[in-house]
Amino acid sequence: MFLSPNRLMFYATYNTFRQTSTLESTTYYYYNDLGNVTRVVRGKEHTGTGERQFNSTSLVYAKSG
Repeated sequence: MFLSPNRLMFYATYNTFRQTSTLESTTYYYYNDLGNVTRVVRGKEHTGTGERQFNSTSLVYAKSG
């Protein structure tokens, strides 16, 4: 976990049920100048292929906040 000016920038989820832990997903957060989350991107291992699959969600705020 990494915080920049008290903001969560990303977090990673690991599977620890195996002998070696494996990365399952990583979620990234992007902010505007007011500190509002503007985009959330989640990267996840694609089962069987080892490739990463990404999903992105954008958020839009009214001028009033």
